[in-house]
Amino acid sequence: MSVIVRKLFKHGGSYAVDIPMDFVKNAGTKEVILESTPKKLSIRPKAELDTIESEPLFAEFITALAVDAMKHP
Repeated sequence: MSVIVRKLFKHGGSYAVDIPMDFVKNAGTKEVILESTPKKLSIRPKAELDTIESEPLFAEFITALAVDAMKHP
């Protein structure tokens, strides 16, 4: 695992970060998933098998659906 420090820069109405070519080659993909929490921003390669179930808030969403379904049968 490699760790490097990069600065964000403005790119249109967004921010961007340069990712070294070696990192992209090692990931084997040019698509990434961004995950954000109040204390953490993660960038990870998008796998072929990534599904909605792998989304961080999916379990919370399903729970909310179940609770709502029980309130309004």
